[in-house]
Amino acid sequence: MKLSDFNYTFPEEIIAQHPLEDRTSSRMMVINRVLKNWKHDQLSNLTDHLKKGDVLVFNDSKVLPARIFGERSGGRKIEILLLDQIENSSKNKEQWRCMTKRVRNYRKGDKIFFGISATSTVVGREGDFLIIEFEKGHRKRAQERKGVPPLPPYIKRKDIADYTEEDKERYQTVYAKEEGSVAAPTAGLHFSKELLKKIGEKGAIATYVTLHVGADTFTPVRTENILEHKMH
Repeated sequence: MKLSDFNYTFPEEIIAQHPLEDRTSSRMMVINRVLKNWKHDQLSNLTDHLKKGDVLVFNDSKVLPARIFGERSGGRKIEILLLDQIENSSKNKEQWRCMTKRVRNYRKGDKIFFGISATSTVVGREGDFLIIEFEKGHRKRAQERKGVPPLPPYIKRKDIADYTEEDKERYQTVYAKEEGSVAAPTAGLHFSKELLKKIGEKGAIATYVTLHVGADTFTPVRTENILEHKMH
């Protein structure tokens, strides 16, 4: 199977830049495997298609404010996307693998500033990724002051000033609990607390797992033969 088999025209102007006012107004496809037919409906009507004893599994991973805006020495503005913490981090320092533009322009010892007492130091590179180190407490302060949820690239937010409280609230599921994802488990974004209550009243069972979404979700397919693409 070739990558080119999936080429199609998708007008950029129909990509929503803001969510629907009501999470549950999103459309869904309902497939009846017995009657072998399908139809469109709204998620708000999900309980019409459930019966007592049905089990729904939700991912309660919470999105980190992993997109952080900062400056290099000399004042040049940059942004990084924190991916994961490296295991050899110590008690007083923590190292993170991150994505940023022009990785090859960074040298060991370079500083990235995110405000007072929120600085990181470049300690190396790993392929297309940058390895940076934070002193104790600096990473948390950087995220609190300059961090935002990493919205998909087709949702245009060029700078931290472009982000709204709506972005921070709606790019998170209502049941998010365990912090660790760099992207939202997006199917869950369409559920509201009211709908979850209705699911329980219907006699269906909601259960939760934690599966953090990593940076691989942002990795483009670069090989023409899709079987050669490495996802994880």
